[in-house]
Amino acid sequence: MKAVMEGIRVLDLTRLFPGGYLTTILRQMGAEIIKVEPPWGDDARTEEPCVDGKSYYHQAINRGKKSLVLDLKQADGVDVLRDLARGADVLVENFRPGVTQRLGIGPEDIRIVNPTLFYLSLTGYGSQSSRAQEAGHDLNYLATTGMLEILGMTDLVPGLFVSDVVGALFGVITILAALYQRKQLGLSPASAEVAFSDAIQHIAVLQQAHFRVAGTPHLPMMKWPSYHIYRTRDGRHLAVGAIERRFWVAFSGLVEHPEWSDRGRDPTLVGEVAHLVGLRSLDEWIDTFRGHDCCVTAVRGFQEAMSDPGLNPEPIPPNQWLRWEHESV
Repeated sequence: MKAVMEGIRVLDLTRLFPGGYLTTILRQMGAEIIKVEPPWGDDARTEEPCVDGKSYYHQAINRGKKSLVLDLKQADGVDVLRDLARGADVLVENFRPGVTQRLGIGPEDIRIVNPTLFYLSLTGYGSQSSRAQEAGHDLNYLATTGMLEILGMTDLVPGLFVSDVVGALFGVITILAALYQRKQLGLSPASAEVAFSDAIQHIAVLQQAHFRVAGTPHLPMMKWPSYHIYRTRDGRHLAVGAIERRFWVAFSGLVEHPEWSDRGRDPTLVGEVAHLVGLRSLDEWIDTFRGHDCCVTAVRGFQEAMSDPGLNPEPIPPNQWLRWEHESV
């Protein structure tokens, strides 16, 4: 089957993770990505560890792309970018609001040379926000929007760049919608903006609705015994996600407490379940639930999960993915 974005050319002016991740998704859909880097290179190139002198970080989000160096503070660099824009379909940038206009490569400047090009800006808080000029990264957006509280991590650093990933995915959706409008409707949307602080709040739709009704963002199910993480005798953990009654009834029967069947949403039961789970090892519990449909799983380490053929049917040999090169334009 033909890749959905085959024949689409994207200019990637972004640096570090979110923009690179966004255009990597587009590349995986078949788009041609031309990454434009400053003379000192994308800062991602310096992140350790490295294999054969190449950063894991940079290769993870830039393999398969073409690249070139342009000094966009110089007139000849701007001229080259405008020439590239003539043959491009999409441009993605993540400069601070106002920078591209000062450089002469803002949406209006690029549309002069290519009226059908779609221009996407990635920002922290939005160009119209009072925080527009504030620098920030994923942790800042999570902290500012209250998402760290919702995640239960007000004093911890998340192990994933959550708002960066969500913002990148919203960026992909926006680009696909713009290209659809151009192809199917004959329209040429000029530009759009995705703010990471807005994107991360979008995925908290249930929490926002609950806050407006109950005055707290914490959903009731987070206190249910049927939706909980329990510590096992050997210090491991069991994740129980038996929200639907049929799953909780099955769980109650398998742990030999059928009288719990009607108490799946009773927070006062959590302690009793925790005590019971703590009497056996994780392997013993997994054996108990194996083959039964009740939404109970082991809490795994990352290495365990990566070695699971059910999740990764064709694992890439260690370090081999770092050797997937990107081309020079």
